[in-house]
Amino acid sequence: RRVQQTGDMGLERVTYMGLGINFAISLTLGLFMFAFGADVLVAWMGEQFARQSQDILPWLTIAFFLLSLSVAPYYLLLGRNQVRYVSLTNMVGSSAGLMAAWLLMPALGLVGAALGRVALGITMLLTYRKLFALKSLS
Repeated sequence: RRVQQTGDMGLERVTYMGLGINFAISLTLGLFMFAFGADVLVAWMGEQFARQSQDILPWLTIAFFLLSLSVAPYYLLLGRNQVRYVSLTNMVGSSAGLMAAWLLMPALGLVGAALGRVALGITMLLTYRKLFALKSLS
């Protein structure tokens, strides 16, 4: 909104603050899930379900940690009118995740599906590249 109204691209501080807060929250939740995810799963879904899901939980924690890291750049890019790049990144990431899951699920089962989500998360980190390439941050 600020850029559209005033033409001011001095958004560096907001960008870095948003990225820092996003990273801190993502890291905190990711570490919490690594440390206590199994206990949370037992309390939430029961012992039997938790036992059946113990192989997939670490991979899902990694996947959603990576995805959570891309939340701030996603919205910062949308705010900088980079809708096309964000849309293409989403399409490429979704395709990469789908292809990885399709290739890995026959051999690894649900772990292969979780690794597909990891592929999506890694691809979505491309939003950082575009965000830092913008002239307003150089």
